[in-house]
Amino acid sequence: MNVLILTPRLNEPGGVANYYKTIKKHFPSSVEYFFVGNDGDKSKLQKLIRSILDYFMFFKKILLGSYNIVHLNPSLGYKSVIRDAFFLIILKMFKVEVVVFFRGWNLSIEKIILSNIFYKFLFRKIFLKVKKIIILSSEFESFFKKLNYKGSIYLETTVVDDSFVVEELNDDSNRHKNILFLSRIER
Repeated sequence: MNVLILTPRLNEPGGVANYYKTIKKHFPSSVEYFFVGNDGDKSKLQKLIRSILDYFMFFKKILLGSYNIVHLNPSLGYKSVIRDAFFLIILKMFKVEVVVFFRGWNLSIEKIILSNIFYKFLFRKIFLKVKKIIILSSEFESFFKKLNYKGSIYLETTVVDDSFVVEELNDDSNRHKNILFLSRIER
């Protein structure tokens, strides 16, 4: 089974890049990454050109490849939803199975989609046509239920690189062990 995963470049800071950098070693060679987003772009023009090139290169990759599944990783945020909507439109042309993993959640975007008929229609027509959605919190499931999503929803978690934890925890010495958990706190 050939799988293509859209992810930020692995040298970028952030949870999604770290997640895919960490689990890459566990994938067979039939799983490929396609990098999207920031590539050191400074100006708005550079960002626009890079975005257009991302779509062109993605279209070419799907056209020339034979992928059984394409895995997208948007957040429910303004930029991410718009960016990945275009990838989904391209994928619809090729009738490739898609899994969407919503990596972050913006409650104000959720409210806009639920309260605006036009945005609700677009979100349903583009994102809710996929058969599988992955979320990071059971609270987000109600959003999809309100939109009458008919596909499967999976609750997932993020990972920590095994090498950071496993060796230390397997150490049989009697010394005290500390675990530091770093995250971001937002409203």
